[in-house]
Amino acid sequence: MRHYFKDKRKIFYIILRACLVVILLFLLLWGESLYRTAYIISHVVPGVPKWFELGKYDIQFDEFEFKRQIGTNDLNKVDYTTQMVDIHRPKGPQKSSFVILFPGFTDKGSKDPRLVNFAEALAAAGIGVVIPQSFTIRNSVLTTNDIDRIKHTFTFLQGETYVAKKRIGIIGFSVAGSYVLRATSSLGSEPLFILSLGAYYSLSDLIVSIVTEKAVYDGHERSWKPNPFPKKLLRDYLNKQIGTEKAEEVFTDNGITLEELSRDNKKFTEKLDELSPYPILSEIKTTVFLMHDKNDGNTPVEDARKIRDALPENIPVYYTELSIMNHITPNTFLSFDFIKLFRHVLSIVRLLV
Repeated sequence: MRHYFKDKRKIFYIILRACLVVILLFLLLWGESLYRTAYIISHVVPGVPKWFELGKYDIQFDEFEFKRQIGTNDLNKVDYTTQMVDIHRPKGPQKSSFVILFPGFTDKGSKDPRLVNFAEALAAAGIGVVIPQSFTIRNSVLTTNDIDRIKHTFTFLQGETYVAKKRIGIIGFSVAGSYVLRATSSLGSEPLFILSLGAYYSLSDLIVSIVTEKAVYDGHERSWKPNPFPKKLLRDYLNKQIGTEKAEEVFTDNGITLEELSRDNKKFTEKLDELSPYPILSEIKTTVFLMHDKNDGNTPVEDARKIRDALPENIPVYYTELSIMNHITPNTFLSFDFIKLFRHVLSIVRLLV
């Protein structure tokens, strides 16, 4: 009987040691990334205790202006304009990995407190952040200029001495989530990754979803109640593009359809497509993270599924649907979906550090 208990103890200690080895290996490989992720999450998700303050970096903030090419003039000379950016980065001469944060429509633009809070959390965790300033973002104007702004900001970062050039990611929220997908299609595999949160797949499809209050995916249709903001935004956009009378017809039950408008106005259709990611998704060549809230009232979650399905099969795609977001802003950690969010952020942090 004694030998039996001795053998049982031996087995127990062998299993215990094996578990400790596994835990130690896990901490050695992932420990730093786990800690940094916990620090970031604790500063952006309400209610998470801020227990992860050790080892954080001092932050340096700068507003910087650089030139970007916008074309050539009649004399065949290059025309430039200036671009302002906000830079939040770890203080010191060291090279840091960086992310470009591009917000959705907000009247505060790069100074939106949610964005600044996220940027400072990343910078304190050792990851630099650049936020392009945009007049059109602050005034809720749909324009391809903001897609160009992302590309030029990426090129600007590649030329800075404090940037680890191989470790630059791009993050876009809401409408900028779609812009980021468009911009990345022409940057090849140079971005380390992109994160698109709350993006739309097709602007024309989004208009149809808003008018009909229905979301469609893979032949299945469900009722969807859009928020007032996207409805007003797209109505105002159509007012400018096709005139108030036709725009009002689109937004009535028995009015003119987008298909009818497209037949009469090819330029209008082209503008919608230039602002939509769907035509270029097959050209993306880098890692893509997609997140979308299941109950999003600005863009239906079906759009994220369409984006996921249209991406190339030979690139890594991380897709997560959540139910703890107010469109793009986390609102609680009291949900199993918090684990999904943590895992998603951890995957991004591991790439950057």
